Amino acid sequence: PTTDRFCLFSVKFSPTKQEILGGSSDTCLYIYDLEKKVVANKLKAHCADINTVCYGSSICDQIFYSGSDDQLCK
Repeated sequence: PTTDRFCLFSVKFSPTKQEILGGSSDTCLYIYDLEKKVVANKLKAHCADINTVCYGSSICDQIFYSGSDDQLCK
């Protein structure tokens, strides 16, 4: 992250257990690749803290949801 204030408020393992999805205080979603040990993707998703994340399916890790202090679920 590029800020002094950073926290992951919610983290979930992907259905395949190969990645972790995290919702953060810097308004971004992070996808961390457990095998490569790198941030695979960083997505600007909201205008405020992201408080919750989840995968949309128990077999697919390409659909996920997030909820934020900006009062939106995406």
